Amino acid sequence: MKTLELIKNIGKHLKTRRGLAILSVSSFLSYLILVLIDNLSLLNSYLFRLDLTSFYTIFTSLVTGYPGSVHIETFVITLLTSVLIGVNLALLSNTLSLAGGSGGFSGSFLGLALSGCAACTTSVISFAGISIGVGFLPYDGLELSILSIILLTGSALWISHKDLKEVCEI
Repeated sequence: MKTLELIKNIGKHLKTRRGLAILSVSSFLSYLILVLIDNLSLLNSYLFRLDLTSFYTIFTSLVTGYPGSVHIETFVITLLTSVLIGVNLALLSNTLSLAGGSGGFSGSFLGLALSGCAACTTSVISFAGISIGVGFLPYDGLELSILSIILLTGSALWISHKDLKEVCEI
């Protein structure tokens, strides 16, 4: 199928109330996760002391101050990744069936794991045993962020392709 058809199909699903709601909520939540994962130990220290006033203050400061505290490319990649995760989850909610669509979850997880700064990426992807190689990357992990955007875009196109395929209606 042509890419333009797939993109039109994605747009069709995102224009529905349900698609737009899932896109908005999941994009916002993934943005929060990506922003706060950098400072998880700081947040945990206040949360486990049950100092909720300080926790709330730090939480809001981290979220609102994020754009000014990172490089512009990191901020743009974080926003783009959040939106692409939202697109994937909105598409999955519309097209999930036994015949396909489950690959979007892995694409969304990888996008969430690989986006942001290289320091965060290293801690998240260490579960896969590949954190040692991040130190040798020429662009300090920016390659992984671009890879996550490519994976998320490919995942959205794949879900759209599965949705357009003729599948048994039973």
